[in-house]
Amino acid sequence: MHLKPAVREWTEALRDLFAATGYSQNQFSRVFHVDKGSLSRYLSGHRVPNDHRFLDKLLDILAKGGKPVGEGVYEHLTLLQLKALLVAHPHRYLARLVTDELEAALAARQTAEGRAGDLEEQIQRRVRQVEELAADQERLRDEWAADRAAMTAERDRLEQEIAELTRDLQRARRTRDEAEERCRQLEVFLDHLEGVQLSDLNGLFGNVDFTDPMSVVSLLDDLRSLGASGHAMVIAERVATETSLDRPHVIGLLLDRLQSVRASAQARVLAVRAAVSMPLDNLYAAIDLMVRLTRMDASTQVGVLADRIVDAVPVTDARTVTMTLDSLRELNADAQANALAERAAAGLPVSDPLAVALFLGRLRDMGADAQAGVFMARAVAATPLDPPHMVLDLLKTLRAMDASGLWTTLAARAAEEMPVRDMRATTALLDLFRDHARDTARGFAARAAVGVPLDRPHAVVGLLDAMDGMGFAAASERLAERAARETPLDDPNDVAALLVRLARPGTFGKAELLAARAVSCSLAGPRAVVLLLRRLQALGMTAQARELAERAAAEMRLNVPRTAVDLLDLLQGLHLAEERNLLLRRTAAEMSLNDAMATVAVLDRLWDSTEWQAARILLRRAAAHMSLDDGEATVAVLERLRENGSGEHAQALLRRAADDMKLDKPEAAVALLAMLRDHVPDGAAAFARRAAEGIPLGDPRAVAGLLDGMADIGLAAESERLAGRAAAGVPLEDPDAVAVLLATLAGTQPSGTSRLLAGRVAKTGPVTRPGTVLPALDGLKAAGATSETVEFARRAALAMPCEDHREVAALLHALREEKMKVHVGLFAERAATEFPVKDARGAVSLLDALYEVGARVSAKAFSERVAAAPPLDDVRALLTLLDSLGRTGSSMEARILAGHAAVRIPLDDSAAVAELTDRLRGLGADAQADVLERRFAPTG
Repeated sequence: MHLKPAVREWTEALRDLFAATGYSQNQFSRVFHVDKGSLSRYLSGHRVPNDHRFLDKLLDILAKGGKPVGEGVYEHLTLLQLKALLVAHPHRYLARLVTDELEAALAARQTAEGRAGDLEEQIQRRVRQVEELAADQERLRDEWAADRAAMTAERDRLEQEIAELTRDLQRARRTRDEAEERCRQLEVFLDHLEGVQLSDLNGLFGNVDFTDPMSVVSLLDDLRSLGASGHAMVIAERVATETSLDRPHVIGLLLDRLQSVRASAQARVLAVRAAVSMPLDNLYAAIDLMVRLTRMDASTQVGVLADRIVDAVPVTDARTVTMTLDSLRELNADAQANALAERAAAGLPVSDPLAVALFLGRLRDMGADAQAGVFMARAVAATPLDPPHMVLDLLKTLRAMDASGLWTTLAARAAEEMPVRDMRATTALLDLFRDHARDTARGFAARAAVGVPLDRPHAVVGLLDAMDGMGFAAASERLAERAARETPLDDPNDVAALLVRLARPGTFGKAELLAARAVSCSLAGPRAVVLLLRRLQALGMTAQARELAERAAAEMRLNVPRTAVDLLDLLQGLHLAEERNLLLRRTAAEMSLNDAMATVAVLDRLWDSTEWQAARILLRRAAAHMSLDDGEATVAVLERLRENGSGEHAQALLRRAADDMKLDKPEAAVALLAMLRDHVPDGAAAFARRAAEGIPLGDPRAVAGLLDGMADIGLAAESERLAGRAAAGVPLEDPDAVAVLLATLAGTQPSGTSRLLAGRVAKTGPVTRPGTVLPALDGLKAAGATSETVEFARRAALAMPCEDHREVAALLHALREEKMKVHVGLFAERAATEFPVKDARGAVSLLDALYEVGARVSAKAFSERVAAAPPLDDVRALLTLLDSLGRTGSSMEARILAGHAAVRIPLDDSAAVAELTDRLRGLGADAQADVLERRFAPTG
């Protein structure tokens, strides 16, 4: 029987594999219960196995016999079987693909079901734990608050885990449902295949248009989705030779698909066709194909395609040419890049200065000097000089390329012809001329002085500075004259900047001219008007400032309250009392009330000016409409209302504040609560409820004040709520403030609340920063938190820095008072080892403290440290240290210290030196005393 090539190749491989097992056909059929007729047909090629089981059985026998095959061999044999099955039995081939995919989908569904079951079990376990905690918390509700807090935290953690596990379970169920749906679809497809006759499959790919690359891509993708990405090679030959090349952007996709199914030879055939014949109307697709050919190591095809691209790319757009040059160079097609550069240098339009600069920069990067020279000569002679900033970029490029002759030519053209309407570009060009074309710059400056627009005074200042910097006094003066007379006055901020610039020596007269005009400037921007007034006042132009201030007082909008306050102060400085009073009255009636602090400032100025009626108007408006975003300002206005006797308006504002005042400043809340208590008691309760829930806890002192205020008016529930929040959440960085809060909690709340805060201090209060330990200890002791005091002291003994002798001594005494002998010893040992011996007084303080708390061993060790490296800069402190050493029984260390002192102490205090000599002799250190006397004798 004549076998087709694919079947013959598979059959030969199968026979070799069967022979390697060592079984005869009779033996194999008996041992493994395989039909002898089927086995014979498999080995003769009359039939190709439908599935992978027969191949897997042979490979398993080999593996058990010590002859395993690698993964690559297995994949090769599977591919041979599928090719043979496609040729011999197309119907069973497609069924095989779907069956393999169905097996994978079933496995995925089983995994997802297992995962979902595991997650359900974990969720049930967490739910039981939460229920148990809830029961425990109910039983312990009257016990220590810290225990309740710990249980609440544990419950919150478990509930968070339940939420996360529930989300995981939902994802696992979705995965399971998707796998189940995939299985259903594949089963339906298999049922459909069972009803299809073999004759219907002879044209399995007959409806595929191999001339359409997109159809072929879709076919390959479909095969891959069926798990047959490795078997699409059977159609690769037709794809490579028949696919149309008229859709270049799809050819790259098709090459990827062929390579993904390991049809590399066929991909190369298609690449050769594309490189030679593909249309180049889509340049991006052509370059993309070059990239793919490079990845395939198809260097010959890359060169062919690059040559075609160079001939085809239009040299009408600099950006397209530049992009193509970059791509050719990245793909190492340097010869083609140079050829394209030569074409573009001769033919690229020079009508766009920015594009010219871009292309020149790329030629410079390529080192294409000859092409750059040709192009630069064309560009300098013909490129337009508008827009100016592009001309500037081109000049910079020429300078960077050392093309000085061409730069000079273009600079001369620009100086004579370039529009000067762009002030920044004009200034930048003048700066560029500074070092390389001074004469050209002079002419350009003269042209700019009479031609630049003056609508941007800040830019005029920059141009004036550039002209002065180059010594072009005439041009600068001409421009200053124009600016003083013609600058628009619609932006007082710009006018102020120009005024300051003109007020320099030499152009002050121009500044006066501008100031005379500035009194008529726009008043639309209140902040800018105030700035201009300040500049006029600072420059001594009082008359102009007064005139402008009078206008502003009568006409300026009052929508920026802070600016109105500034203007009032300026009017006072200019002694314009009548105008100031006018503005005060206008402000009281018209000012925006969105800035409460500015409202307070205006009220104060009204009060100082005895504008009582205007003050009452503003107070009425503020009571009804003022913003309540600033608590401090709200309280200040309320105080002004009380001082003014406006009880009705004060009550209205108090009620608004009780409901709406922002709670960002606890001090303001304390003050407001006191006012509400005295004047609006029902509002006090409502405000207290708001404050208990929303007041920030950043300032423990202010929180304590608010708690006291709530307690004073009998708001027990609100006080307890705020106390609970504070005990659990107040920051602990300021131990003095925390101590105040602890005392308040201990005096006004159930003991559990203060113990909760005390527990936090004991466990997490700062012990490593100087100045934090002792206040915290004092606060804990004052609150009666004995066990927390002990715990905090333990932490401090282990971690507090030993740098301040006062803090170290105080902690040593505190530990002793708490009868913590072990920690006294531990901290004393640390202090003796770590305390920096910088001055004698600190050493005396620590030595005495160690001795007083009974840490004799540590005191001895510290004495040895001091004696070995004593601080000798203060003789009288050294005398005290010697006394301390003697008092603590460290006589040997005192003598060692005496020896150092005799040789090294400063001799500028004769009385102290004489006293030290006597002290040395009293210690029996006569030799050291003699040394000191001999040192002192010459100076005495």
